[in-house]
Amino acid sequence: MAALGIRREDRKAVLDHSEGDVHGRHYDQYERLPEKRLALAAWERRLRDILGGGSMVNVLPITKAR
Repeated sequence: MAALGIRREDRKAVLDHSEGDVHGRHYDQYERLPEKRLALAAWERRLRDILGGGSMVNVLPITKAR
């Protein structure tokens, strides 16, 4: 994802890594959902390019929780 220009913070969020300091563990509760969606959409496009643009029927879209 770094090669796609995805910021480090967003890559870490996609991988569900959090900062190990007090601020990251307790105070920063922002889930970065818009950033995660953009990062994963870019990654999906890259994978489609690698796979030759074929259908990825087993991939489900990310939707908001109700």
